[in-house]
Amino acid sequence: MLWLTLLLLDVSTQIASKDVEERLAAIALVEKDGHETAEALLLAALGDDDWEVIHRAAVVLGKRGSPTAVGALVQLALKGPVRRIRQAAAVSAGQLDGEAATEYFVRRARGKTAAVAADALTLVTHDAARKALEALLKNRDGSVRAQAVRALGNLKNKDLVPLFTKLLSDNDVRVRAAAVSALGASGSVRAVAPLIEGMKDPAISNVMERRHIATIVALLAAQTDKKLQTRGAETALYTFGSKGQDRFARLYARLGRQGIGPVDKYLEVLARGCSNADLAVRRASVWAIGAMGNDKGYERVSDAAKGDSEHNVRFHGMRAAVALRGAKAAPLITDRIRYDEHWVVREEACVIAGQQKLKDAGPFLVDRLKDESWEVALAAAISLGKLRDDGAVDALAALLGEKDWRRRGAGVAGLGWSRQMRAVPVLIAALRDKEPAVVATAAEFLRHISGKDFPTKHKAWREWWKTAGENFMFRDPKKEAENAKKYGYAVNPKDVYTDLDVVVLQTRRGGDNIQFLLKDYGIEYREVRAASVAKIGLHPHALFVANCPGEINKKDVERIQWFVRAGGSLFASCWSLTHTVHKCFPGIVRHYKTKAQVLDVVEAEPVPSTSPLIQGVFDGVTRPHYMLEGSHLIEMLDPERFEILIDSPECATRWGEGNLAGWFTIGHGVILDSANHFDLQGMVRAKLKSERDRMAFAVDHLGYDYKELRELRAQGVFRKQPDAIKNTRDLSTFRFITTFVRQKRKTDAE
Repeated sequence: MLWLTLLLLDVSTQIASKDVEERLAAIALVEKDGHETAEALLLAALGDDDWEVIHRAAVVLGKRGSPTAVGALVQLALKGPVRRIRQAAAVSAGQLDGEAATEYFVRRARGKTAAVAADALTLVTHDAARKALEALLKNRDGSVRAQAVRALGNLKNKDLVPLFTKLLSDNDVRVRAAAVSALGASGSVRAVAPLIEGMKDPAISNVMERRHIATIVALLAAQTDKKLQTRGAETALYTFGSKGQDRFARLYARLGRQGIGPVDKYLEVLARGCSNADLAVRRASVWAIGAMGNDKGYERVSDAAKGDSEHNVRFHGMRAAVALRGAKAAPLITDRIRYDEHWVVREEACVIAGQQKLKDAGPFLVDRLKDESWEVALAAAISLGKLRDDGAVDALAALLGEKDWRRRGAGVAGLGWSRQMRAVPVLIAALRDKEPAVVATAAEFLRHISGKDFPTKHKAWREWWKTAGENFMFRDPKKEAENAKKYGYAVNPKDVYTDLDVVVLQTRRGGDNIQFLLKDYGIEYREVRAASVAKIGLHPHALFVANCPGEINKKDVERIQWFVRAGGSLFASCWSLTHTVHKCFPGIVRHYKTKAQVLDVVEAEPVPSTSPLIQGVFDGVTRPHYMLEGSHLIEMLDPERFEILIDSPECATRWGEGNLAGWFTIGHGVILDSANHFDLQGMVRAKLKSERDRMAFAVDHLGYDYKELRELRAQGVFRKQPDAIKNTRDLSTFRFITTFVRQKRKTDAE
């Protein structure tokens, strides 16, 4: 047994090593094999200088410790430097002695420690805590009340449903959101009715509607008794007719998609909704039928796509039809390309034809190259190119003789997508165009199809074609797609931006500066001033960032409109929602009007969503703080088109709405808007007195992990506030942007 003695001695020595990695390895060994003095070693490690060591020791104590360690773990859960350590300690304390841990936290659930004790109780709640938690519901601080509600929800006590129902009317949205979560945690089908009743409130915010719907669906999906499930779902079947019923359409879409309850009845109600006098109800009903994925609703959405008086409903009718039948909806799409009276519908029909590879739409797309609306002509040209029809090359080439640069650019973009030999000399000729956007588009497509990176000069490409033209082979589209996907799946955030043309709109003093973030990550970018966008040559493969305030002139507007519709990506921050997004693309989203200027710091949350655009952005523990500097919060004019990805119950409490970030598509392109300043997402507005406070802020609110924290600490970054501000960034914000770019690249590669 000498080897065991040596092993025990080794662990005791190793856990006291000056090397952090050795101390972590020792804790891992204790976790795996145990140790005769495991508890003593781990308790000592709770006082370590390194936070990762403390965290791991707290976790392993829950497995290798005894109830005598609960006191130390409780103290760590209340006073630990960062939330993830406090939570790990609370969980371990509960594992060792849940009742004792609960009693400790209950005693501290008052005064200055009320919030942190309530947070701990959400993880170790014991029935003994119920009385104390209910007492916390009288606390003046909404965040404390919300934590208490979450902790009560973790009791999973169906008898608490009436209490949670009452809290749906609390004056703090954080508490109402927690009450919704608690009703969901109850698992009781009785919780469905009050959630549905709450959706009838005309004043319900977007923040709460999303949570009500997600929780109703989750509760009903969890019911094993199908009769109970159906009965609960039927509670949601109200007759359409009053304003606000559009939110029930969005609920039916989620229920029907998962086959919960009477799907045929949902379809009947939604079919009636498609004829409702209220535009919002008709639009939501049409969208919901498509989102349900039930082919029985196809004729209804097809009728709406062709016959509704509002172009916005016809637009969603087409999208719903394609959601139900894909390329089999071709007759409807070609019909709208040919006959719809509104250019917005014709544009979207042309886009869909390219997305769905509708070969039969080719002749009608050719006709639309002459459409009175340049937006339609552009959408048609690009879709023609994506159909790879050699017969369309002449029609696309003819656009290069147009007076309007936007139509010439449409021809170039279409030819670039076509991958036809005859298109290459035309693209090279376009390099002599007087419009920078046309030249840049031609050059970028030539670069993509050839793999060459010559200067944007006609002569260089012409000489290349003289020698390469006879035996020219386009780059293998499969390999090109694989290459694009490589960047789409890149692990290193910097690599996601490889080979992308990132263009940043400069800001006036006091505005946003995302370029600071890009520079930190070594991401190459170009800068442009307002009124100079026309000169820089925006092209469909570019990424344009509109820093707040995003003030642009008329010529800038034309270039941004064309660039996005041609397939570009636009990011906008704060006031750019108004001065760039709404100015260029009105009618979809706008500034939510508040009584006073929004100057605040609020906690941001991912919305209840399965969207890939939010995956990997939030880790479940970090609580990003959104810095709102006169922020333009988001009001959705078309909630079926604009998807919110990040919101804030705290913001909704103070300002009436809490929509913080979302996205939509337009033409062949995509737009992302965020209410915050990218460059203020850090310690700029935080009042932090010590090195420890600044380190904790970096972990709790900026998303830094322990390894990154060690490296920055070794550099002395946290010793002074100015250094911490300069050398740290909100990683959650950057992850959000990067996830968006990554997903766009994967989509483009398909």
